[in-house]
Amino acid sequence: MIYNLVTTVIVPGKMAEYFDIATKELMPLYPKLGMKLAGSFRPYTGNMNEIYTMYAFDDLAAFQKAREAQQKNKDYQIVAAKLSALRVSQTLTVLEPNAWSPMK
Repeated sequence: MIYNLVTTVIVPGKMAEYFDIATKELMPLYPKLGMKLAGSFRPYTGNMNEIYTMYAFDDLAAFQKAREAQQKNKDYQIVAAKLSALRVSQTLTVLEPNAWSPMK
């Protein structure tokens, strides 16, 4: 199993709008694109304009397949454009669990 950690910095004052679009429009698309949500978080302390979202994939090939599916899906492209206008930056990090990690 590998994980994709997405760190998103939201434009100040736009968090509620971002959450609304992500919840109603983005999350329903993800299973169709081969993406399994492992968790989504916002900080209790620190930069309050960040969101951390983690997706689980069987392997790197599954991750790449899902990324390709995103690029080809017109509904995803529409939602992604809406969300892009509400964020300052976004970083994707692919993670592999350590041997001692409870997440495998």
